[in-house]
Amino acid sequence: MATAQRWRILAALTFARTSMGFQFQSIAPLAPFVSGDLGLDNTQLGWLIGIYLLPGVVIALPGGLLGPRFGDKRVTLVGLALMTGGGIWLASAASFAEADAARVVSGIGAVILNVLLTKMVADWFEGKERLLAMSMLINSWPIGIGLALLTPPLIGEAIGWRGAIAAAAALTAAGFAAVLLVYRAPAAAAQVAPAGIGLGVIDAREWRLLAIASVPWLVYNTASQLVVSFCRLFFSSPASASRHPAR
Repeated sequence: MATAQRWRILAALTFARTSMGFQFQSIAPLAPFVSGDLGLDNTQLGWLIGIYLLPGVVIALPGGLLGPRFGDKRVTLVGLALMTGGGIWLASAASFAEADAARVVSGIGAVILNVLLTKMVADWFEGKERLLAMSMLINSWPIGIGLALLTPPLIGEAIGWRGAIAAAAALTAAGFAAVLLVYRAPAAAAQVAPAGIGLGVIDAREWRLLAIASVPWLVYNTASQLVVSFCRLFFSSPASASRHPAR
C-alpha cells in the first residue's frame, strides 16, 4: 500500500510541476495575440516572459524555509493558489503593467512550488527509487513547456489569448486539487524547523559554490528560452521572410 501511495503522490507532484512549466511558457506561443492586444514590443514581451521566475532571486531561499515551519503541503498549496490567482488576473489584464504584476504573483507561487516539490519527493523516496522519482519530477518542467508550445496557440485562435491564459490557470488549479487530495507527509518527515534555521546556515564557501553552479544553468536556460519564446515571431516576421524567400 505504501509503495502504491508514494507513486500516486509522485504523480500528483509531477502534474503540479507540469502545470508550472505550462503556465510559464504560455505567453510565448501567444505572443502575436498578446502583443497586438496590449501593444507590446519584443522587449516588453521578453520581460513579460522572464519576470515569471524573477521572484526566485529573493523568494527561493525564504520559500524553502517556510515549508518546515508551516508544513510542506500547506505552503505548496499556497504556491499553487498564487499561480492560479495570478493566471486569472493575467487573463483579464488591460495593460502591460497589470500583466507584469499578474505574472509576478504567479511567479512567486511557482518559485515556492519549485523549491518544495523537490524536498517532498525526497521525503518519500530513497536510493535508486529517489533517482528515478527525481528524474520524473525534473522532466515534468520541459514537458509542460512542450505542451504550452502546442496547445495555447490553438486555444488562442479559437477563443482568444485570454481564454488560453485562463486555461493555463485552470491547469494550475487542477494541480492544486491533485496535491490537496493525494499528498500527505510521510510519518518520518520532520515538519518542525530546527532551532536557529535561517540564511546563516549557508556559509561563504557554499554561497560561492552555489553561484558557480548557477551560472551554467543560467546561460543554458537563457539560450533555450530565447529559442522557444521568439522562434515563432522570427519565422513569421516580414524581415525574416525577406531574408528567407520561398523557393
